[in-house]
Formats: sequence, structure tokens, C-alpha cells
Amino acid sequence: MDKQFHELLQGCLNLGWGERVDRPLFRSLEIRWASGVLNGCRPDADDLIAMAPACTLPSLVARREDAYALTHTLFYATDFGAYPLPDCVSTQRVTASLDALLAWQLWEDDLDLVGELLAAAYACALPSRYSDMALTAVWSELNRPVVRGPFAAHIRHRMNSIYDVEVFGSCYHTTLVAGILCATYLAAPPVNSPQNQTPGPDRALVTEEALESLRLVNQPERLSASWVTGIDGVLEPTQTVIACVLDGALASAYRADDLRTVAVLHQRLKRYGVTTATSLAAAVALDFRTRHG
Repeated sequence: MDKQFHELLQGCLNLGWGERVDRPLFRSLEIRWASGVLNGCRPDADDLIAMAPACTLPSLVARREDAYALTHTLFYATDFGAYPLPDCVSTQRVTASLDALLAWQLWEDDLDLVGELLAAAYACALPSRYSDMALTAVWSELNRPVVRGPFAAHIRHRMNSIYDVEVFGSCYHTTLVAGILCATYLAAPPVNSPQNQTPGPDRALVTEEALESLRLVNQPERLSASWVTGIDGVLEPTQTVIACVLDGALASAYRADDLRTVAVLHQRLKRYGVTTATSLAAAVALDFRTRHG
């Protein structure tokens, strides 16, 4: 590490600039991690991660900021996979939350968050239901010298004079995330999953369900999303792929306050015999809204 930068960062930590009372927990984890790296020791995160709400938040009310809080919590609590998750963390609960957010962000075609969620899944060796299929679906986009950032499409309509600077600002982080994802994926131990021994998907049925979900949510622009074009190459079972598609569509419909579509998509998930964190949250939300208007 650059000596001058090391001294500057250490000085900031010594002055207490990382200990503000209004700092979110995952930012406090980041400070602990940076301090541990500087001092050559493992970050002490157990007491902080035990209080972190990111791993228990119902998937349907989570924001993008909550998804980033989850990934950063997992990164800094494990030193990017160098150490196991603390005992106070429920792997099952974290995995369910991560899969719910991954399906939603895959639907939203946000490569930045999809990349972070995948990197967190592989770094922590989580038994994710959706990570392998999501990685396959977006690999052609991630495997580029510069990866499309979440706001790149919006920036294209701006003035040409600021185009290059803003594209760099939008794409830099996503390209960095793609690099972290590659590193964590290559270093990740294999996760034993029974679905790895099952036949691949019924591609015609998967495509039909994806198109029907797009129609129900009334988002034809999603037809050009990277996961729609990449889904043909996935090897996971039909039930898994369709569950991911429906989870993403359901999350999008709920955030648009389209409860009729939420109910339809929820029934479609039940038809396939799939229970997910998103479907459970949808059932609670539908019951609450039915009783209370």
C-alpha cells in the first residue's frame, strides 16, 4: 500500500472520523475492516453484524440501499470471504434475503447490484438458489473491458461534453464489481446443491413464463434486459429458473403498488410448488392489504 495513503488513512481513523453516531452499521463495518487491514489483523465485526438489519429485512420493502448494505455487511464481516460468517449470522436467512434481492435486481437489469450480490454469495459460500443461473444470464455483459453501469442508459441522452466523464462515473464501479465477482467466484469452494444433479430447464416453458411475466407487469422494455437474452444458456432446473423470474416480476409489481398483478404472480409461484422469501412476504402483504385496505 502507498505509504502516504496509509498514513493519511491511519490518521483519519486515529482522529475518530470513522466513529460518527449517525453512521449506518455497514459503514461502521467498513471502518472496522479498513482498520484491520491497516493493522494486519482480522476485523472484529461480531458485535456489529449481530445488530445489522440487512439480513432480516422483508424482501418486498427493501430498497437498493438495503441491498448494498447487505452485500457490504457480508464483504466486511468476512474480509471478502477470507473468514467464515460469524456464528451470530443465520446462513439460511442471509441466503433467502440475498436470493430475493438478486431476483429483483436481475429483473431490473442492474448489473452493479447483481454483481455485488453474486460476489457476496460466492465470497461467503452461500447455498444460493439463483446465483449460478444469474451469473450465466448476465455473463456476456459482465465479461467486457467496461461493464455497463446502472445509469449509463440515462446518461446517453445528456450533453456530449459531459458524456465521457459521466459514463466513467457510472461504469467504473460496476466494472470494479465485475472484477471482484470474478475473483470471488474463482476462489469460492464448491457448494453442494442437489439441483446440480438435476436435468436442465424446459427452455420453451421458461421463455413462455418470462414473456407472460413481462406482459403481466406491463414492462415490455425488459425484453432487452441482459437476463432475458442470457436465460437461454442457464442449466438450472425449470422450477428454479421460473421461480427466479417470478420472484423478480413479483418484487417489481409490488413496488409499483400493482397488487392485482402481485396476486396473480403469487398464484403462479404456488402452481410450481415454490416457496421463496419473496412469495412469503407477498402473502403477508396481500393479507394485510386485504384486511386493512
